Amino acid sequence: MNQADSTENENLGALMQAQKFLDDGQLEECLQLVKSHWLNNPQDTQACALLARVMNEAGHGDLAGKLERLSGILNSDDKLVSTELFESSHALIDIRQHDLASMLLNSDDKLVSTELFESSHALIDIRQHDLA
Repeated sequence: MNQADSTENENLGALMQAQKFLDDGQLEECLQLVKSHWLNNPQDTQACALLARVMNEAGHGDLAGKLERLSGILNSDDKLVSTELFESSHALIDIRQHDLASMLLNSDDKLVSTELFESSHALIDIRQHDLA
């Protein structure tokens, strides 16, 4: 087994464990596992889709819908996803998931306008400052 296969198996295992947590109603454990996995694997659209299901179960239907749309777009060859990245990022900020929002806004293979990027980071900075 080569390194790529090993990494893919680890990624699949993490998402399977997160899905089991979700199935068992352990939302916090699922959230932590999906969040950690997605932060380490920002291109994993399955993590985005699973996070959408977690958010739906947690009562954040609006965010779940945005993440589900984003997951579908990230799976496509469409590189112009600035609106979906922006909306998903700000919805994540609203529930205090700043690190996930920042990861989305810093994705290097998607086109995000400078204005969206700068205003989003300003909002993240303001929210983090308010928490301190």
